[in-house]
Amino acid sequence: MTNRFAIKHVATTLLTCGVLAGCLDPQDAAPADEATGTAEQLISCSGNGCNGVDPNTTPCASDAVSVAGATRSIFRNGTSILIGQVELRWSASCGTNWARVSRTDGATADGMYATIRRSDGATYTDFHTGFSSIWSRMVYAPTVCAAATGLVDESFISGQATTPCL
Repeated sequence: MTNRFAIKHVATTLLTCGVLAGCLDPQDAAPADEATGTAEQLISCSGNGCNGVDPNTTPCASDAVSVAGATRSIFRNGTSILIGQVELRWSASCGTNWARVSRTDGATADGMYATIRRSDGATYTDFHTGFSSIWSRMVYAPTVCAAATGLVDESFISGQATTPCL
């Protein structure tokens, strides 16, 4: 069976690489109820070789946790209406961080951005439409801090938040 998400990802990446500082690398996440692959299909990475890799294509996602104190609510701009959250994710086995952005109101967004930024400037931003949860690529950060930023972009309900650098 052909993975339609992987094919779309490759095509989209070729079209958008270089749009932002670094490479805007859209991730085409399968909905949670679709399998992301067997252990044999997952790729391995280590150290800085994990930079820019989708955590869900690696064993890194299997031990991932949300970093304590690094989840922030995303409110509609200028209001107290909660529309989402951003989490700084951590994999101890890989030494990597990434951003996960979720809608909390049950809707899907016209656009969602998940950005991970390491304190030395290494940054990865992923953009998707029509999903209720997305994530960024990984940065290797066992000894430096990383921060996650999430943006929900939809007419009249846009908002963003950034976690502390931990």
